[in-house]
Amino acid sequence: MKPKKPATSSTARTALATARTGRRRSAPRRVSAGDTVPSLKASDIAKEVVSRNGSAAKTNQKLSLADMIKSHLKGRPPSEVLDHIQALIAGASPDEVKGLRRFLFPP
Repeated sequence: MKPKKPATSSTARTALATARTGRRRSAPRRVSAGDTVPSLKASDIAKEVVSRNGSAAKTNQKLSLADMIKSHLKGRPPSEVLDHIQALIAGASPDEVKGLRRFLFPP
């Protein structure tokens, strides 16, 4: 039996890449899709990274705060819940504290 020659067409290469990684290569995404930075300048990239990290931190803090409040509803003593909330606020920046207050007491 004669060994098969490897295929060299772009379709065959795509099929081979898909078989190896389990996913298909796709075209580059547009900036408007939201997963790329709007500019490749170092300063703009740094701003984007800080912005995304800040958003993730705020989301995690809000989720933690909501979990703490839910734990009180499940029977955890109020003093323990308050200690956890105070620790969360103590570790937050002034801007994060404002965000947590807005989350707790919406206008």
